[in-house]
Formats: sequence, structure tokens, C-alpha cells
Amino acid sequence: MPSSRKRPKPKTRYQRFLEKLRREKRDGKGRPLVLSEGDSWFAFPKELRPSTMDILDRKLDMILMRLETNGDELSAMLSGKQRRRLQYYLGKWDFNLLLFSGGGNDIVGDRLFPLLNTVSSNDPWEAVINKEAMHAAFTLIEFYYRDLIQIRDDLRPECDIITHCYDYPIPNVNGKVKCLNQGLLGPWIYPALAARGLIDSAGQRSFARWLIGQHREVLKKIAGEYPHFHLIDTPGTLADNEWGDEIHPTKGGFEKIADKFIIEIKRHFPVVES
Repeated sequence: MPSSRKRPKPKTRYQRFLEKLRREKRDGKGRPLVLSEGDSWFAFPKELRPSTMDILDRKLDMILMRLETNGDELSAMLSGKQRRRLQYYLGKWDFNLLLFSGGGNDIVGDRLFPLLNTVSSNDPWEAVINKEAMHAAFTLIEFYYRDLIQIRDDLRPECDIITHCYDYPIPNVNGKVKCLNQGLLGPWIYPALAARGLIDSAGQRSFARWLIGQHREVLKKIAGEYPHFHLIDTPGTLADNEWGDEIHPTKGGFEKIADKFIIEIKRHFPVVES
């Protein structure tokens, strides 16, 4: 007869975090205390492929508390319940590192439509950019990153922040992903460009590179002002065949992004072993 015993519930992120704290207290190896917050580049659905943080959690010996959520925008991460949660952890434990991923969802998907002009086939691809709207969008992204730094400075000023600036996606009408509980998702860039009249694939790709470049420039500016804010220069890391859908890497692509994080983490904490 089949056993009637119930399987134990999977441990929560918080339970795993506390276990690692207890292990460090026992053996005193000097593992860094790391907090992570972010979007789907940190929290891609596990049934599809491991994301950056899944890989880092596997490869590095660190005391990790994970807060990231698939699909999060900066406004969600830095307001309301999620903001209070971030403040709680930074205030309660002496974190050495805050790994962060954000800004992509603020400028793609439904957010992208109002940032674009309607163009004709004779217009250069640059004409699709609504400069005033784009400036406002990236000003808001910059505001939220500076707000993140202020939260860190208020609660844990010695904690280093490490973030990244994605990579150059390839707009693609077929760049969808099928999630078990959400059905088909995406694409996130192609629909807005096509709806606004930019249907040339080379022009769409040039626009995507420009969009990521603007995000990168915002973060480079901030990194130049704050010594404890570190930007990993990820654009150009992925080959064309290392995109699993329109805006997310394949498993191998996520491995390459994670490897860049490992190099940066080890630069600050050489005791971390993979």
C-alpha cells in the first residue's frame, strides 16, 4: 500500500537563510552575508531554467537571503511592503553585499508603448523614440536607484551594492516563453515597435541596443558617484543563440551572466569559494 506519510514542505528562503547563519556560527568560515533583490534576471521561473541567483546560490558559499520576484518593477521593489521588507533585512543583519537587478521591466512590455512615436517605413529607426517620454522614464529609473542607495546608506552604509545592465535583446515576434501557471508570456519589445510602425528587424535591433545603452549610462553615472555601488558591464556578454526568449538568456546565457557576478563578488570577498 502507498505510504500515507506526507512529504515535508520545502523550506522557505528565510528558513534556508537562518540555517546558513547557524552554520556560519558553528564553523566561522567568514562567509559573506548577501541580500538579493530583483526581477526575472534574478528570479526566472525555475521550471524553465535556473536564473542568475539560482546559479550563484549553487556555486558560491555565502549566507544568502533572496527577495527577488519574477516581473518586478523598481516601483514595486522600492515601495510598500517590499520596501519595508528590504529595510527590515538591512536593518536587522549586517549584510556585506546587496545584489540587485532592476529597471528592465520599467521600459518594456506595456511600459514601452507610451515611450514611442508612430513612424513610417521611410523614417530612420531613431524617429520611433519619444525623447521627452524616454527622458522621463530613465529619470525615474535613476531616481529609484538613488533611493535604493539612500536606503542602504541609512541602514547599512558599509554594504556594497552590485548590479548589472542586462544585455542587448533581439526583438522577435516569436520570442515568447511558456510558463506552467501563466501560459505564454512575451514578447516584450517587438509588439510596441511593430504597433508604432517600426517593422524593420535591423531597426528594431538598433533600438533595443539603444534602450539598453541608455540604462547602462544611467547606472554608469551613479557608479561614478558612489564608491560602494558597483556596476557589472554585462551588455555584449550573450551570443545571439544565448537568448531563451526575447529578453531572457538561455540556461547557458544565465551561466555567463552569473560568472560575471562571481568575478565581481570575489573581487570584494576573495574568501568565497565556488
